Amino acid sequence: MSDLGALATRLLAAFAACDLEAVESMCAEGVVVYGTDRGERWGDRRSLLAALEPMRALGLSAAWTAPPVVGPDWVAGVALYEGTSMDPTEVRVTMSFEGDLLAHGHFSAEAG
Repeated sequence: MSDLGALATRLLAAFAACDLEAVESMCAEGVVVYGTDRGERWGDRRSLLAALEPMRALGLSAAWTAPPVVGPDWVAGVALYEGTSMDPTEVRVTMSFEGDLLAHGHFSAEAG
């Protein structure tokens, strides 16, 4: 896996675990992230970190279901999210990077 793919893998795990220190170090100040639920849109690192803090208690983890596709400055794939309070859920993940920092992330669960 490329360096960008490895970076996205670390970031995927950090998001799921709500590892605030890791997420802060891997996201641009003006990062824009869309989550899976209604109203989950953050337009800067500070508000994203504030939203992740209470989610730590969910005990989530995530891993790619197959190696993600890696482009010149983006990574996309499907991740399996698991936690103590939820059934395993596949989530489509797209990450766009500026250098080694996340500029945009989009997480979506298939309807159905």
